[in-house]
Amino acid sequence: MRTVENTAFSWATQVITELQTMDYIVDRRPYDGGGTIVPTEDMRRHLAALRLRGDEYVGVLNGRGLLLICRYSTNTSSPHLTVVESHLYSPPCPLTIILPVLHHRDRFEFALEKVVELGVTEIVVWNADHAEFQRSTTVRMLAKIEAACAQCGRVWFPELREDSDLTAILDSYPLADVVVGDAGGHLHREPLSNHVVVLAGPEGGLSEREQAVLANLPRLHRWRVGEYRLRAETAVVALTTLVVTGRSSAAT
Repeated sequence: MRTVENTAFSWATQVITELQTMDYIVDRRPYDGGGTIVPTEDMRRHLAALRLRGDEYVGVLNGRGLLLICRYSTNTSSPHLTVVESHLYSPPCPLTIILPVLHHRDRFEFALEKVVELGVTEIVVWNADHAEFQRSTTVRMLAKIEAACAQCGRVWFPELREDSDLTAILDSYPLADVVVGDAGGHLHREPLSNHVVVLAGPEGGLSEREQAVLANLPRLHRWRVGEYRLRAETAVVALTTLVVTGRSSAAT
Protein backbone atom coordinates (compact mmCIF):
# COMPACT_ATOMS: atom_id res chain seq x y z
CA MET A 1 0.00 0.00 0.00
CA ARG A 2 1.28 3.47 -0.90
CA THR A 3 0.57 6.50 1.31
CA VAL A 4 0.50 9.98 -0.22
CA GLU A 5 0.11 13.25 1.69
CA ASN A 6 -1.55 15.97 -0.39
CA THR A 7 -1.18 19.55 0.82
CA ALA A 8 -1.81 21.55 -2.37
CA PHE A 9 -5.45 20.88 -3.11
CA SER A 10 -8.30 22.82 -4.70
CA TRP A 11 -10.29 24.39 -1.84
CA ALA A 12 -13.24 25.17 -4.08
CA THR A 13 -14.37 21.73 -5.22
CA GLN A 14 -12.33 19.19 -3.23
CA VAL A 15 -12.47 16.84 -6.22
CA ILE A 16 -9.55 14.50 -6.85
CA THR A 17 -8.88 15.66 -10.39
CA GLU A 18 -6.94 12.61 -11.46
CA LEU A 19 -9.71 10.32 -10.18
CA GLN A 20 -12.82 12.10 -11.40
CA THR A 21 -14.27 8.96 -12.96
CA MET A 22 -14.00 6.92 -9.77
CA ASP A 23 -17.04 6.11 -7.64
CA TYR A 24 -16.96 6.84 -3.91
CA ILE A 25 -18.48 5.44 -0.76
CA VAL A 26 -18.27 6.64 2.85
CA ASP A 27 -16.79 4.87 5.86
CA ARG A 28 -16.77 6.94 9.05
CA ARG A 29 -15.01 4.27 11.10
CA PRO A 30 -11.45 5.05 12.27
CA TYR A 31 -8.88 3.71 9.82
CA ASP A 32 -6.25 1.54 11.51
CA GLY A 33 -3.78 1.59 8.62
CA GLY A 34 -4.50 -1.99 7.58
CA GLY A 35 -4.68 -3.29 4.05
CA THR A 36 -8.21 -4.69 4.15
CA ILE A 37 -11.59 -3.12 4.89
CA VAL A 38 -14.63 -5.26 5.65
CA PRO A 39 -17.66 -3.28 4.42
CA THR A 40 -20.53 -2.53 6.76
CA GLU A 41 -24.07 -3.41 5.68
CA ASP A 42 -24.62 0.18 4.58
CA MET A 43 -21.41 0.15 2.54
CA ARG A 44 -22.45 -3.13 0.92
CA ARG A 45 -25.74 -1.59 -0.17
CA HIS A 46 -23.87 1.32 -1.72
CA LEU A 47 -21.41 -1.00 -3.46
CA ALA A 48 -24.31 -3.02 -4.84
CA ALA A 49 -25.98 0.17 -6.09
CA LEU A 50 -22.76 1.11 -7.91
CA ARG A 51 -22.83 -2.30 -9.64
CA LEU A 52 -19.11 -2.77 -9.21
CA ARG A 53 -17.59 -5.94 -10.54
CA GLY A 54 -14.75 -7.82 -8.92
CA ASP A 55 -11.35 -6.08 -8.91
CA GLU A 56 -12.80 -2.68 -9.86
CA TYR A 57 -11.61 0.34 -7.90
CA VAL A 58 -13.60 2.54 -5.54
CA GLY A 59 -12.67 5.48 -3.32
CA VAL A 60 -13.49 5.31 0.38
CA LEU A 61 -13.97 8.66 2.15
CA ASN A 62 -14.01 9.34 5.89
CA GLY A 63 -15.04 12.99 5.57
CA ARG A 64 -11.93 14.26 7.39
CA GLY A 65 -9.45 14.43 4.53
CA LEU A 66 -8.64 10.74 4.10
CA LEU A 67 -9.15 8.99 0.76
CA LEU A 68 -8.49 5.28 0.45
CA ILE A 69 -8.25 3.90 -3.07
CA CYS A 70 -9.46 0.32 -2.83
CA ARG A 71 -9.92 -2.70 -5.05
CA TYR A 72 -13.27 -4.39 -4.57
CA SER A 73 -12.93 -8.17 -4.25
CA THR A 74 -15.93 -10.47 -4.61
CA ASN A 75 -14.18 -13.78 -5.24
CA THR A 76 -14.55 -14.95 -1.64
CA SER A 77 -17.49 -15.75 0.60
CA SER A 78 -16.97 -12.37 2.29
CA PRO A 79 -16.59 -9.44 -0.16
CA HIS A 80 -13.95 -6.96 1.00
CA LEU A 81 -11.96 -3.90 -0.04
CA THR A 82 -8.20 -4.07 -0.45
CA VAL A 83 -6.49 -0.73 0.19
CA VAL A 84 -4.11 0.11 -2.65
CA GLU A 85 -3.26 3.72 -1.77
CA SER A 86 -4.14 6.19 0.96
CA HIS A 87 -4.23 9.95 0.41
CA LEU A 88 -4.43 12.51 3.22
CA TYR A 89 -5.53 16.02 2.21
CA SER A 90 -5.13 19.26 4.12
CA PRO A 91 -8.30 21.11 5.20
CA PRO A 92 -9.67 23.53 2.58
CA CYS A 93 -9.92 27.29 2.99
CA PRO A 94 -13.08 28.16 4.95
CA LEU A 95 -16.26 29.01 3.09
CA THR A 96 -19.44 29.30 5.16
CA ILE A 97 -22.97 29.47 3.79
CA ILE A 98 -25.81 30.86 5.91
CA LEU A 99 -28.62 28.86 4.36
CA PRO A 100 -32.16 30.08 5.07
CA VAL A 101 -34.79 27.46 5.69
CA LEU A 102 -37.31 27.44 2.83
CA HIS A 103 -41.03 26.72 2.78
CA HIS A 104 -40.74 23.67 0.52
CA ARG A 105 -38.43 21.02 1.88
CA ASP A 106 -37.42 19.72 -1.56
CA ARG A 107 -36.29 23.19 -2.65
CA PHE A 108 -34.31 23.63 0.56
CA GLU A 109 -32.64 20.24 0.13
CA PHE A 110 -31.83 21.06 -3.51
CA ALA A 111 -29.95 24.18 -2.33
CA LEU A 112 -28.27 22.19 0.45
CA GLU A 113 -26.94 19.58 -1.97
CA LYS A 114 -25.74 22.15 -4.51
CA VAL A 115 -23.72 24.24 -2.04
CA VAL A 116 -22.08 21.02 -0.84
CA GLU A 117 -21.11 20.20 -4.43
CA LEU A 118 -19.73 23.73 -4.82
CA GLY A 119 -17.35 23.22 -1.90
CA VAL A 120 -18.66 25.06 1.16
CA THR A 121 -16.92 24.00 4.36
CA GLU A 122 -19.66 24.95 6.82
CA ILE A 123 -23.44 25.19 6.52
CA VAL A 124 -25.40 27.24 9.04
CA VAL A 125 -29.11 26.51 8.68
CA TRP A 126 -30.84 29.76 9.55
CA ASN A 127 -34.43 30.21 10.71
CA ALA A 128 -34.95 33.80 9.57
CA ASP A 129 -37.57 36.14 11.03
CA HIS A 130 -39.83 35.86 7.97
CA ALA A 131 -39.23 32.19 7.27
CA GLU A 132 -42.17 29.82 6.82
CA PHE A 133 -40.85 26.34 6.52
CA GLN A 134 -41.26 22.61 6.57
CA ARG A 135 -38.31 21.47 8.59
CA SER A 136 -35.80 18.85 7.44
CA THR A 137 -34.46 16.86 10.37
CA THR A 138 -30.78 17.09 11.25
CA VAL A 139 -30.35 13.39 10.46
CA ARG A 140 -31.88 13.89 7.02
CA MET A 141 -29.70 16.94 6.30
CA LEU A 142 -26.54 15.07 7.31
CA ALA A 143 -27.51 12.18 5.04
CA LYS A 144 -28.03 14.59 2.13
CA ILE A 145 -24.63 16.19 2.79
CA GLU A 146 -22.87 12.82 2.94
CA ALA A 147 -24.51 11.61 -0.26
CA ALA A 148 -23.57 14.80 -2.12
CA CYS A 149 -19.95 14.52 -0.94
CA ALA A 150 -19.74 10.90 -2.08
CA GLN A 151 -21.27 11.81 -5.43
CA CYS A 152 -18.65 14.48 -6.19
CA GLY A 153 -15.67 12.99 -4.34
CA ARG A 154 -15.20 15.57 -1.59
CA VAL A 155 -12.62 14.41 0.94
CA TRP A 156 -13.56 17.00 3.58
CA PHE A 157 -17.25 17.05 4.48
CA PRO A 158 -18.78 20.37 5.55
CA GLU A 159 -19.84 20.98 9.13
CA LEU A 160 -23.54 21.56 9.87
CA ARG A 161 -25.14 23.68 12.57
CA GLU A 162 -28.46 25.45 13.10
CA ASP A 163 -29.31 28.86 14.55
CA SER A 164 -32.08 31.46 14.42
CA ASP A 165 -30.12 34.47 15.71
CA LEU A 166 -28.39 36.24 12.83
CA THR A 167 -26.36 38.43 15.19
CA ALA A 168 -24.97 35.40 17.01
CA ILE A 169 -24.19 33.67 13.72
CA LEU A 170 -22.24 36.60 12.29
CA ASP A 171 -20.45 37.26 15.60
CA SER A 172 -18.85 33.84 15.11
CA TYR A 173 -16.89 35.20 12.12
CA PRO A 174 -15.43 38.59 13.17
CA LEU A 175 -12.67 38.54 10.52
CA ALA A 176 -14.64 37.08 7.63
CA ASP A 177 -15.91 38.88 4.54
CA VAL A 178 -19.70 38.58 4.38
CA VAL A 179 -21.19 38.44 0.87
CA VAL A 180 -24.91 39.19 0.62
CA GLY A 181 -27.14 38.99 -2.42
CA ASP A 182 -28.66 42.40 -3.16
CA ALA A 183 -30.54 43.57 -6.26
CA GLY A 184 -29.01 47.01 -5.73
CA GLY A 185 -25.53 45.69 -5.10
CA HIS A 186 -22.31 45.72 -7.12
CA LEU A 187 -21.65 43.79 -10.29
CA HIS A 188 -17.93 44.39 -9.72
CA ARG A 189 -16.63 41.71 -7.38
CA GLU A 190 -14.28 43.03 -4.72
CA PRO A 191 -11.33 40.90 -3.54
CA LEU A 192 -12.21 38.72 -0.58
CA SER A 193 -10.32 37.50 2.46
CA ASN A 194 -9.33 33.94 3.31
CA HIS A 195 -12.65 33.25 5.07
CA VAL A 196 -15.90 34.13 3.30
CA VAL A 197 -19.44 33.91 4.65
CA VAL A 198 -22.21 33.83 2.04
CA LEU A 199 -25.73 34.92 2.97
CA ALA A 200 -28.72 34.76 0.64
CA GLY A 201 -31.98 36.19 1.94
CA PRO A 202 -34.98 34.04 2.88
CA GLU A 203 -38.17 33.79 0.83
CA GLY A 204 -39.93 36.46 2.88
CA GLY A 205 -37.00 38.86 2.66
CA LEU A 206 -34.92 40.26 5.49
CA SER A 207 -36.69 41.82 8.44
CA GLU A 208 -35.81 45.34 9.59
CA ARG A 209 -33.92 43.83 12.51
CA GLU A 210 -31.87 41.60 10.21
CA GLN A 211 -31.16 44.48 7.82
CA ALA A 212 -29.87 46.52 10.76
CA VAL A 213 -27.56 43.66 11.76
CA LEU A 214 -26.05 43.58 8.27
CA ALA A 215 -25.72 47.37 8.09
CA ASN A 216 -23.33 47.31 11.06
CA LEU A 217 -20.93 44.78 9.55
CA PRO A 218 -17.48 46.24 8.74
CA ARG A 219 -16.67 43.71 5.98
CA LEU A 220 -19.99 43.50 4.14
CA HIS A 221 -20.11 43.04 0.35
CA ARG A 222 -23.43 43.48 -1.46
CA TRP A 223 -23.32 41.61 -4.77
CA ARG A 224 -25.94 41.68 -7.48
CA VAL A 225 -26.70 38.37 -9.17
CA GLY A 226 -28.14 38.92 -12.64
CA GLU A 227 -30.89 41.29 -13.72
CA TYR A 228 -33.94 39.56 -12.30
CA ARG A 229 -35.33 38.63 -8.93
CA LEU A 230 -34.32 35.07 -8.09
CA ARG A 231 -35.96 32.36 -6.07
CA ALA A 232 -34.26 31.87 -2.73
CA GLU A 233 -32.71 28.51 -3.65
CA THR A 234 -31.48 29.89 -6.99
CA ALA A 235 -29.92 32.90 -5.26
CA VAL A 236 -28.11 30.64 -2.78
CA VAL A 237 -26.52 28.57 -5.54
CA ALA A 238 -25.75 31.54 -7.81
CA LEU A 239 -24.15 33.61 -5.06
CA THR A 240 -22.05 30.70 -3.83
CA THR A 241 -20.93 30.01 -7.40
CA LEU A 242 -19.78 33.62 -7.82
CA VAL A 243 -17.69 33.41 -4.65
CA VAL A 244 -16.18 30.04 -5.56
CA THR A 245 -15.28 31.00 -9.12
CA GLY A 246 -13.95 34.38 -8.02
CA ARG A 247 -11.62 32.87 -5.45
CA SER A 248 -10.52 30.14 -7.85
CA SER A 249 -9.62 32.78 -10.46
CA ALA A 250 -7.69 34.80 -7.88
CA ALA A 251 -5.68 31.72 -6.91
CA THR A 252 -4.49 31.05 -10.48
